[in-house]
Amino acid sequence: MRFAIEGQIDSVGAADIFLFLSQTQRTSLVAFERSDQETRVFFVDGQPVWSLSSKVQLQIEARLSVGGVLKLRDIETALFRQRVGLNRIPQALIAENVATEASMENDLRSLSLDALRDVATWTSGTFTVYDGVPPRRGRTPSALTSRPF
Repeated sequence: MRFAIEGQIDSVGAADIFLFLSQTQRTSLVAFERSDQETRVFFVDGQPVWSLSSKVQLQIEARLSVGGVLKLRDIETALFRQRVGLNRIPQALIAENVATEASMENDLRSLSLDALRDVATWTSGTFTVYDGVPPRRGRTPSALTSRPF
């Protein structure tokens, strides 16, 4: 993991960080932190592909259950049957035929964009860009079903 940039949100806006990563087509992890929230966004070739957040509305299980198609119980059942943890929700749902790779890819990209929109509204906090840090194996949308559990 190589450190690239760090700073205060109030002096370098989140939009400037996104623009930099997009234009340079970086594969990076950006960590945003403030007293009430932490959000991590992974970029591959300058595009957001995965995010993690302490904000409940930006967590994958909340996103999937909001539309009413899935219930949290469905997600928990899939995780239990596949014997995997929360970090494997997309893979478990695909394996249980509760979701498709295409639907999960759309959900993950949408969630990443929502995380970016959220941190773009921050007026305080810090950010750190770690260059050359891809999402862990199997976490990019195109790799959801190509990796063994």
